[in-house]
Amino acid sequence: MLEQGLIAGRYRLLQFIRRGGMSEVYRARDEQTGRDVAIKLVSIEKEECAKRLQREIKMMSRLRHPHILPILDFGSYEDYYFLVTPYMKRGNLRERLSRGALTLEEVGSILEQVASALHFAHKHGILHRDIKPSNILLDDDTNVHIYLCDFGLAKLLGEGSDITQTGCLVGTPEYMAPELAYKPESVSSEVYALGVLLYQMLTGRLPFTGGTPLSIYWKHIREYAVPPSIHNPVIPPVVEAVVLRALEKDPAKRFRNVELMAQAYTGALRSMEAGQEEDVSRQITLPPAQVTLHKTTRPLVETQSRSWMYQAGHVARMGLVGVAAAALFAAPLTLGFALAHHELPNNPIFASAPFFGSPVQVSNQPHTPTPSPTATPTPPAKSAKNRPYIKVNKPPVKVDEEPSPSSQGRHGHGHGHKGKHGGDD
Repeated sequence: MLEQGLIAGRYRLLQFIRRGGMSEVYRARDEQTGRDVAIKLVSIEKEECAKRLQREIKMMSRLRHPHILPILDFGSYEDYYFLVTPYMKRGNLRERLSRGALTLEEVGSILEQVASALHFAHKHGILHRDIKPSNILLDDDTNVHIYLCDFGLAKLLGEGSDITQTGCLVGTPEYMAPELAYKPESVSSEVYALGVLLYQMLTGRLPFTGGTPLSIYWKHIREYAVPPSIHNPVIPPVVEAVVLRALEKDPAKRFRNVELMAQAYTGALRSMEAGQEEDVSRQITLPPAQVTLHKTTRPLVETQSRSWMYQAGHVARMGLVGVAAAALFAAPLTLGFALAHHELPNNPIFASAPFFGSPVQVSNQPHTPTPSPTATPTPPAKSAKNRPYIKVNKPPVKVDEEPSPSSQGRHGHGHGHKGKHGGDD
């Protein structure tokens, strides 16, 4: 803890705000200007944290934008590095969301400003990599103006990190895109994170939660988010379509950039006002369809054959379980129809039916059944002259035989430092 003196001969600490894993954040008074500021302090002994603070200073110095928190001052004092930024007395978006979800209009205002800041950073080749409510500061209670802050995890597009060890994931699991498990960060992964933020602003909750960071991220990879309208029925379908597209597992199916995402949301609100709720999230201009008819000499039988082949291919895609079930149901019916037909082929038909027991041999040769010693023989009907018969070869049965161990039933067992001005959440 620093002594209650002037940092760099200028900043007097007034109030502790929050401590994270990387830094401490205070409200301080700038004795030269007389206004309150936020000051972030990082111990020099924490080498990795110090590198991140220096990276943040470098990134934010390159980005001058109305919705990116500006840097007022930075330097070192005693055993600390420090970064000075404006103090936002209204806190951050995380604190605001703790009081409930926002209106559709409030969400649109915040989304547009955050997307504007991110798009500006992306055009300068910088990825934020830690988009979340605690990194969005509110300038006033009406959310008219917000600031995106904390670029401590930011990196240049295509740049390998010199801080994070290879194989480690960087960011907050609740907002991380599923593809980050196997590929580097990109503009598309930022679209996904902004989609999670949009979901949270509309519903007051995250799409995926869990007991550990790994369990949360695993859900991002394997599960689909519950439609936000389930949590908040006020959300119309056109707005929900924007959210779900941003949360697509496949990066190619998301919005191309955060600016288009914000535009789609704004368009959805406008379509509601006009009483025309259309899915503006996927508006794509396509050329007019052109249909050309050609006369064909292909016989109808061939067409039907091709149709049957298509249906067979469709059945094959049903999966092993579906095909097996269909076979169990269709086999006895098919056999029955074959036996009932009078014009069978000349060659015998052999059908191996392991599901039903012994093999079945179908023949078109006449057969005189052996009369039972206890039953009165029934004379064959005249129409049975050319009727096929079935001969079933049953295996011998041993009486009082103990079942072998292999025949018993088998059972398997299977089983950042964010606060109002950046502290680690």
